[in-house]
Amino acid sequence: YVLAMMIEYASVKRGQEAVVELMTKVGEILHEVIWEKTKALSENSSPDDLPAESLLMQLQPVVFWMSNVVELVHFLDDLLPAFLAARRLLSSAAASTDAKPTLIQMLGKGAQESVAVLEEIVLYSFQQLMFPLTKMLYAVLPSLLEDNPFDSGSLTSSGQKINSVLHFMESVRELMNACSLHQTIVTQVFSNLFFFVNASLVNTLMDYSTGTKFYCWSKGIQIRCNLDLFDAWANKNGLRRVLLQYASKLFCIADFLATPKETLLQMNWSTVRSDFPPLHAVQVHRILSAYQLNPGEA
Repeated sequence: YVLAMMIEYASVKRGQEAVVELMTKVGEILHEVIWEKTKALSENSSPDDLPAESLLMQLQPVVFWMSNVVELVHFLDDLLPAFLAARRLLSSAAASTDAKPTLIQMLGKGAQESVAVLEEIVLYSFQQLMFPLTKMLYAVLPSLLEDNPFDSGSLTSSGQKINSVLHFMESVRELMNACSLHQTIVTQVFSNLFFFVNASLVNTLMDYSTGTKFYCWSKGIQIRCNLDLFDAWANKNGLRRVLLQYASKLFCIADFLATPKETLLQMNWSTVRSDFPPLHAVQVHRILSAYQLNPGEA
């Protein structure tokens, strides 16, 4: 907010060159701050050496400064041009126009180049954030396949299973909210995490060495129930559409495995392919060829 007010004040009281010079200086300072925060994170320890809570705490400065840069970009791209255009109209009594004013029109090409530097800072921060997050997520992903949601010992007082993946997702969401990160960036963070969940677990399920133990109805029901809890969490936090967009194949495999064996025996190849369209033919064949109708019986 202070940086935005500085630039706004300079745009009113000083010349165009001075404003662009100030914006460039702000970009350089923010770049140095982000660099120092990400460098400190990598030097302190690797993601594998820290508990998830400790690593998320170390990520907070990165998220905080990324949030500030995102808001500054929004101010410079949208709010400042509109503010300057309104001042020009008042001072010149010129006729208003429906065209949206741009930063280049108000302050020239140099100002737009400064915004491009800030956008690069956001991209760099995002990349530095996603690497440790996916490392932490990878460590807890097996719980979505292996946790037993019907184990009474693993239920909360409310009767809902809280597995490590949901705990991780909720911790990330709380971190984003604590730093007031723009919702567009929050959605992008979770889009990447959901994509990673889908890619990793589909690869696990399709691997003969790791996936065939899940090729039975009881495991399918277990996975499907865990994914239902995941889906409920995403829906509660306004992320269900994003989850289903990036993890549709994983949900489809769970539905396939959770189909009663009596129903599967009545289905032909065309029916299976039409009922589970996200799955490729080779994936359907792999599951069916190793599916266990009964314990020890393929």
